[in-house]
Amino acid sequence: MCYDLIMRLDLFSILLWSVWVLMIVMSLSDLLTQRKKPTSIVAWVLVIFFIPYAGVVLYLIFQGRKMKRLLGRLEPFEMVHRYENHPLGRSEIARFIARINHIYPSDANRFELALDSAQAKEKLLSMIEEAQHTIYISTYIFGSDSFSRTILQKLTQKSQEGVTVKLLIDAIGSFWLIFYPRLFKSFKRSGGAVCFFMSPLQDPFRVKLNLRNHRKMVIVDGYRVMSGGINLSGEYFDNGGRGWIDISFFIEGIAATHYLQIFAHNWYFQTGERIVQKRLEANLIERGKSLIQVLPSGPDMPQDTLYEALLLAIFGAKDRIWIVTPYFAPDHALMDALLIAKHRGVDVRVVTPLSSDHFWVDTARSAFLRELESEGVKCYLYRTKMLHAKAILIDSETAIVGSANFDARSFFYNFEVMSFCYSYEDIVAIERWIEPLFFEAEVGLKRAGRVRIMVENFFKMFAPAL
Repeated sequence: MCYDLIMRLDLFSILLWSVWVLMIVMSLSDLLTQRKKPTSIVAWVLVIFFIPYAGVVLYLIFQGRKMKRLLGRLEPFEMVHRYENHPLGRSEIARFIARINHIYPSDANRFELALDSAQAKEKLLSMIEEAQHTIYISTYIFGSDSFSRTILQKLTQKSQEGVTVKLLIDAIGSFWLIFYPRLFKSFKRSGGAVCFFMSPLQDPFRVKLNLRNHRKMVIVDGYRVMSGGINLSGEYFDNGGRGWIDISFFIEGIAATHYLQIFAHNWYFQTGERIVQKRLEANLIERGKSLIQVLPSGPDMPQDTLYEALLLAIFGAKDRIWIVTPYFAPDHALMDALLIAKHRGVDVRVVTPLSSDHFWVDTARSAFLRELESEGVKCYLYRTKMLHAKAILIDSETAIVGSANFDARSFFYNFEVMSFCYSYEDIVAIERWIEPLFFEAEVGLKRAGRVRIMVENFFKMFAPAL
C-alpha cells in the first residue's frame, strides 16, 4: 500500500514537472521568436523560473504588445495639417515624426496650461457645461467619489439636452466599475454611452491584459480638448487641497481634432461603431498661434514612434533635458542617451515623487536614479504630495506633455497620447510650471546600504516586465 502511494506520488510529480517543462518550452519559444528587447526577454525568463507555474501563466496573459489584427482593421491616421507653411516645420523632431507616421504638426491652435488642479477642475466643468454637440471622454480611471459623481451628473444632464456623450473607460484601470453598473444607470437612460476598453469579462479571448488604454482626453464639440495625466477621480483634482500634483492642458483648434480622431479609432475598435466627424471645416478656424503635434503611441500604432522620437530628442539636445514623471524606469538605450547627454554638457534633470503609489516601482526607480546620479545628473524627489505629472523639456525648442510615463510600460505597451509643443510661449509656460518643483524637492537619493542596493537592483531586473 505504501509502495502504491509512493508510485502515485512519483507519477503525479512527474506529471507536474512535465507540464511545467512543456509550458516553459512553449513560453520561451514564443518569447524568443517575438521582436522583444533582450532586457524584456531576460526579465520574463526570470519571472518564469522564479515563479514556475504562475510565471508561465502571467506570461501567457501579458505577452505581446502589438495587435496585428487591430492594425489591419483600423484605417491609418491622416491628420489634418498645415505643416509646410509654418517656419517651425523645420524642427528635426517634428519632421521625424511626420516621416515615420505621417502625423504632422498643426498651427493656429490655442494652448492653455492649467496652473493647478483647482484650475483644471474649474476649466473641465466649464467645458462640459458649454458643450453644444458632442462630449467624448477617454480615461484610465473613473472614480466613485463626489467629484466623479458630479462629472457623471453633468454628463447625464448634457445627454438629456441632446448632446452626444460617449465615455470610454479602461477595464483594468477601473475594474471594480464593471461590477457596479448602477453608477451609470441614469447616464445610460439619458442616452449616454459608456464602454469598458478591452474588458476581460466581456471578451476574454480577444483581450490582452497587458495592453491598457492609458490615454486621457475630454473632447468637446470636436475642437476643444483637455488632456494630460489627470484621470477623472477626486485625488487627481483639488480634493480640498489634498489633490495630487499633475499637469493638465487645454487645446482649441486643429490639434483637438487630432485627439478626436484618436478617440474615434479606439471607440470603433471596442464597439464597432464609427464616429462621424462632422463640422470638420468649422474646426479648422484659426484659434491661436500654437504649433502642436499630437502623437498617439501603443498597440494600435505600427511603430514605436514616441520612444524613437524621445531618443532622437535626447541625443540632439544641446542645453537641457528636464524630465518630470511619477514612474521612472527607462530601458538601456534611454539611460545611455541621458548619460551621453550629461557627458556632452547638457543640463539633465529628473523629477519624480519621493514616494509614489507603487512601492515596487519606487524601488526599481531608485536603482536607475543612482546610476544617473553617479554621473552627475540631478535627481529631484518631490516631497510635498504625490507627483503624477508627465512632462519633458528639450532645450527651448520642444515641450512634450501628455499621458505617458518615462518607463517601458508607457513606451511599449500602453495606449498613450502625447502633445509635442513647438511654440516658444507654450514651452515657457511649461518651464515655469516645472521650475517650482525643484525648490519643493529633495536633491539626490539618500545613501543606501548593501542590502538596499541589492533589493533595488533586483527590482530593476524586473522593470521591463512590470
